[in-house]
Amino acid sequence: MIEPRWLARPLIPAPSGERSRPGRRGAAGRLAVTLAVLILFGWGMGVLVLHVAPGVFHTGLDRPVNRWLHGHRSRGLTHALRRAADLGSEVVVLAVAVVGGVIWAARRRHAAPLVALGLAYTGGAGITLAVKLLVRRGQSELHGLTGVTQLGFPSGHATLAAAVYGTAAVLLSRPAGPRPAHNGSPAGRWLRTGAVAGLVALVITIGVARVYNGQHDTTDVLAGWILGGLWARAVASRPRAWMSASPRTR
Repeated sequence: MIEPRWLARPLIPAPSGERSRPGRRGAAGRLAVTLAVLILFGWGMGVLVLHVAPGVFHTGLDRPVNRWLHGHRSRGLTHALRRAADLGSEVVVLAVAVVGGVIWAARRRHAAPLVALGLAYTGGAGITLAVKLLVRRGQSELHGLTGVTQLGFPSGHATLAAAVYGTAAVLLSRPAGPRPAHNGSPAGRWLRTGAVAGLVALVITIGVARVYNGQHDTTDVLAGWILGGLWARAVASRPRAWMSASPRTR
C-alpha cells in the first residue's frame, strides 16, 4: 500500500528566517479586504443578473436549463445527485474542514492546514450570507420558499464547496517544498493529481446536483463557484505570510 506522504509535505517552501507578527497582521488585513471586495462583487453580479440583464441570464439561461432538466429527470439520478449535493451542506463542509484539517495538521505537525481550511469555510460562509442578504433573490422558482436559508443567490452549497474543497485542491497542487524525495516520486505526483482532480470533480458535481434537483438556478451556482473559487485562491495564496510552513520538529 502506498502511503500518501504528500499529505505531510509543506504547503509552501519554508522561508528563511522567522515571520513577524506584523507580517501576519498585514496578510490578515489583505484577506479581510479581499472578503469585502468579494461580497461587493457578489452583490454586483446579483444586480447584473436580476436587474440589468435579466433577459440574458434568467430568461436566456436559467429558464431553458430548468425546462430541459425538468423533462429529462430520472428517479435514480435524482436520488444519487441529492446525496452528492449533501456533501456541500454547511454541516458536512464544516466537518470536512475540521476533521480533514486536524488530520492533515497532525501529519505535518503544524496547524497550517487547519487554519487554511478554517479560513476557507469561515470566509465562504460569510460571503454566502452577506451576498444572499444583499441580493435577496428567492430560491429556484420551482420551490418559492422564503427565509434567509432559502435565498437563492448565490448557491450556498456551491460557494462553500468551491471555497473549502477548492482551497484543499490549490494547496495540494502546489509544487514540492524542501522534501523532494517524498514529493517528486511518480506515486506521490499521481496521488496528488488524483486528489486535486477528485476535489474539483466534487465541486462541479455538487453545483450540478443543486440545479438538476431544482434547488437552484444555473446563475446561482455559477455565482457560487466564482465567489468560492476566488476566496479559495485568496486563502491559498496567503499562508506564508500568516503562518510558518515548516513542520515542527519532535
